[in-house]
Amino acid sequence: MTVWINGISQLGVFAAILLVAGILGAEEAQVNALNLIACPDCGEQVSRRALMCPDCGCPGEAVAEEVNRIEDARKPKAVVNLEAPAGGGPAVAVEFNRQKYVLTTLAACGSAASLSLETVTGESVFYHTIEVALNAPLVRLAVNSDVIVYLKVSESGESVAYLDESGAVTDIKSQAIATLDAAGKLSAIKESKVFYAVSPKIHWDRVQPAAFRTQMALLSDLRAQAADRSIDAVTLKAVKSAQWISQSVKTEAERIIGETENKGTPR
Repeated sequence: MTVWINGISQLGVFAAILLVAGILGAEEAQVNALNLIACPDCGEQVSRRALMCPDCGCPGEAVAEEVNRIEDARKPKAVVNLEAPAGGGPAVAVEFNRQKYVLTTLAACGSAASLSLETVTGESVFYHTIEVALNAPLVRLAVNSDVIVYLKVSESGESVAYLDESGAVTDIKSQAIATLDAAGKLSAIKESKVFYAVSPKIHWDRVQPAAFRTQMALLSDLRAQAADRSIDAVTLKAVKSAQWISQSVKTEAERIIGETENKGTPR
């Protein structure tokens, strides 16, 4: 009996040793994986601190640049991806009076049948209220997330740099989704080819989600028909009878109709 018990005890110790070894091995493998990146030239795994790639000879300077690029891509950004039917695109995280928002445009909201936000690194961001600017085609979604960076809003309104869809500052206007002032504060956001000024003085109307979706769907129908240079009578009637949630939404609808009338006659 004693021999049997001792055998069991020895097996238990052996199993424990194997378990610890497995854990340590997994941790070591994880550490090694974190220390390796894909070589920017050949794609093979190479140490982050390599003086050169052992497979293709890529110099250490290029490897270090790739490491910096990867680490920068993992940092929180002030840009959030908005997904919406018949819309979507990059949006900007901003702070108004210590409140956090994601700022976008009416057009980017599409039909608003469903709206979802995601960081450039793939993390979900949830919003809880919707507000529409009174005199500009802008929308802000109130959020409370620590995985994004929030820009302050410019008081000067000047634009000296651009923000691209990856959240990087650029001097190339064609790649811009927004403009920044000299202090790095948000001064304007782009919709199509137009930059709309963003300022602390903008008046915002909080809207009910159901009413917002209804009117965004109407705007979406207008845009689709305007693309065919003809708006049907049913849609025109809906526009004329709508109880608009904000003056800016009404103005956007009238703008679409006006541009369509200049190109063709509504049927």
